[in-house]
Amino acid sequence: MNMRGADERTEIVYLASHGDEKAIGPSVDKSISRAEARNILITANASKQIKGLFLGTCLTGNADFARFFLENKKTNLEWVAGYAKSVDWVDGSAIDMIFFSKLAELYVANKSKRKGKLSPRNMAHSAATKLVELVQGAYSSYGFNIYFHEDNKLTSMFKDP
Repeated sequence: MNMRGADERTEIVYLASHGDEKAIGPSVDKSISRAEARNILITANASKQIKGLFLGTCLTGNADFARFFLENKKTNLEWVAGYAKSVDWVDGSAIDMIFFSKLAELYVANKSKRKGKLSPRNMAHSAATKLVELVQGAYSSYGFNIYFHEDNKLTSMFKDP
């Protein structure tokens, strides 16, 4: 992650693995706690280049997990997205790719604008909106959500399931 935080291009970190409410990783003995993940991100994102964290992992896309990352200002994150429920690997991967496809379209369009550029936060929100329009079960079936920290409080597209 340190390399991504200093490459002058990466604005989003995508972590796809097994997960639960407290950790990310393929197994109990090979996972990292959310505190470890946050500390790695703090170190890697000192330059404030990374704007968003997409957790393609089960059970990490909830308000508690998002709050843990967003309320620590040292992470310099603008948004966190993920799944509050268990997610089928293939379904989750497809949903993730739709989100990133919509986000990439917005980044490309935004790059050519002279006026009215969207912020990374607004582009992430728009991509999430387009995702749930296309995959209506993303929220109801898997608990997909995207969180932001605004006016010293956590906000999200949906209330936690």
